[in-house]
Amino acid sequence: MDLSSFESWLERGTGRIKESPIGKLFESALGSVFEKLKYAPGIDINDSLKRNEFEVSLIVLSAAVIRAEGGASPYELDYVRSFLLKNFDPKFIEARMYLLEQVIAKDFPLRPVCLQIKKLKSHAVRLQLIHYLFGIADADLEITPKEIEVIQHIAKHLGISDKDFRSIRAMFYSGAHLGSKPSSVVISTYYEILEVKTEDSNDDIKKSYRRLVKKYHPDKVQHLGEDVQKAASDKFQKLQEAYDFIKKERGIL
Repeated sequence: MDLSSFESWLERGTGRIKESPIGKLFESALGSVFEKLKYAPGIDINDSLKRNEFEVSLIVLSAAVIRAEGGASPYELDYVRSFLLKNFDPKFIEARMYLLEQVIAKDFPLRPVCLQIKKLKSHAVRLQLIHYLFGIADADLEITPKEIEVIQHIAKHLGISDKDFRSIRAMFYSGAHLGSKPSSVVISTYYEILEVKTEDSNDDIKKSYRRLVKKYHPDKVQHLGEDVQKAASDKFQKLQEAYDFIKKERGIL
């Protein structure tokens, strides 16, 4: 790999924030990354600044969730690899994955990193980041309390409300995302996805649904590319599934 190209890619992700927590974190990992990749074939880097910033954010926050249980499982790494392959230039996947391993090994403060991402990224993108992090935690089909705690801390520092956090979390719980036959527990998750309570009126449910449609619409992240937009569509579909079920249950027209 052409090291100048790799450095160019990384700086497009940290660039103007080079002296910030994320910039310093990646700078501390560069030595070992360069050593491992210096014999790889050259690669031209054409990603836009916004997509690179988003990818850098993904790597840092991925590392935080993976560290929650003390180390990386193959399921988690496979999930991250698959997501990066679908959303970014696949020719650069080994560089990204090795960089992720280096960041996982670093002891970095989560709050300043999150606050930096909060300044850089829109609310819609930050919501998508939380959904992605739950996907990592769910990769082995078991979301643990420690993983939830880390993601909740990240959400708080990213300026994500408790309601939004619970809504996204509910998409991964009690079989709602697996299409299983609804039980009383699963039904409650549909209400949580819509950020409403079972005792709320039909009008309240309609209003909440319309509000969330605007918030979660995939067009909010279209600048990050078609594949990232597709990932956002998955989240949007869970919202629609929840609303369709509640409408049917209540007879809402």
